[in-house]
Amino acid sequence: MKNLFIALFANLFLFTACNNATAPYDFNEKIVQAQTVIVRAFQDFSMKVDATDKSQLNSLEPERQKLEDTVKAELAKLNKLAPAGTSGESFKTNALAYFQGIAGLISNEYKALLRADATEAQRDATNKIIIEKNNALVDAQSRLITEQEEYSKQNNFEVK
Repeated sequence: MKNLFIALFANLFLFTACNNATAPYDFNEKIVQAQTVIVRAFQDFSMKVDATDKSQLNSLEPERQKLEDTVKAELAKLNKLAPAGTSGESFKTNALAYFQGIAGLISNEYKALLRADATEAQRDATNKIIIEKNNALVDAQSRLITEQEEYSKQNNFEVK
């Protein structure tokens, strides 16, 4: 009988822990979904830039604008998202900073890169800035992943 009580208590505890972790888990999933949408769209656009002749880069402006609109829409969703669980506000702040970095790169550097009147020297300078900002974004993403791992530990769920 004692073992049955211990097993029953353990099941109730696990159920409660899982139930308490639902809001933080859902919060995490919404951030992951936004990242998936943004990163996939960004990667698709970057591949198009790489595949396009430099003299035709300005033809990608509608694609760049579409990407910028996608990122802004995801940022708007995240801004409205209420933080959940322990360290939720910090996790949200770091996620927003990362996504805003991507948005800035698209709105500023990629826009400059695609300008029809950009000279070769201007494009080369912009490419250097893009590389630097991409490196900074990789660092920001690494920090966000570390924060996500801490957030999941603090809120009793596992990230895959």
